Amino acid sequence: MLPEAGRVALASFFGDLQRYLTDNKVNLREVVKNFFKESYPIVYQHSLSQNRAPLATSYLKCLKDKYDLILPFGNHPGKVTAQLSQALEPVQVFLGSLKFGAKIIEDSKGFNFTSGCDRALLQMSGCSLCKGYPNLKPCHRFCTDVLKNCLSTDLQLQKPWGEFIDSLNSLANGMAHGSNHYSITNVMLTLHQYMGEALVYSVVKQTDVLTKVSNDFRFWL
Repeated sequence: MLPEAGRVALASFFGDLQRYLTDNKVNLREVVKNFFKESYPIVYQHSLSQNRAPLATSYLKCLKDKYDLILPFGNHPGKVTAQLSQALEPVQVFLGSLKFGAKIIEDSKGFNFTSGCDRALLQMSGCSLCKGYPNLKPCHRFCTDVLKNCLSTDLQLQKPWGEFIDSLNSLANGMAHGSNHYSITNVMLTLHQYMGEALVYSVVKQTDVLTKVSNDFRFWL
């Protein structure tokens, strides 16, 4: 069963990943490193320590402070960072694009897209249908030209906005249904395997890790 400290570390880790998706100031490498750094005393206490007695708080703090010197998980944190980066960066771009699109829509509420339409629409008084003669076929070209003049700004935005929406749909479909090894689904479903490999590395390198710990701390509990 995962100890309380381990559950706290995991909750903090996934909370940081969530913040990474919406805040470009969050450093993914630091997020992963901090998780392993916080987890190391827990792993040491429950798996590596030859002393079954609870370790002193000061000793656990030393383990974290000396993390960069001990490197108990080898280069596995770097591998986890690479996997997450490949999967989460498209999501980060997607969410950022949605936020940008929402801002454009909100800002556009203050624009007057139909400026000058009142005068243009007066031309429609020459249309038989608008004058109340439904049996007389109106001039289709005349009507569409008047409306095009009215909506010229909207029509200019239509193509780039449509391309923006299409690119978002394509990105979303790729993230949701992509068979890529680095798709968010594949990476998140196999994340526990990468974590397990890091833990196995610590166990396999138990002797080296304990030697580093004893040499760096200069004391035994």
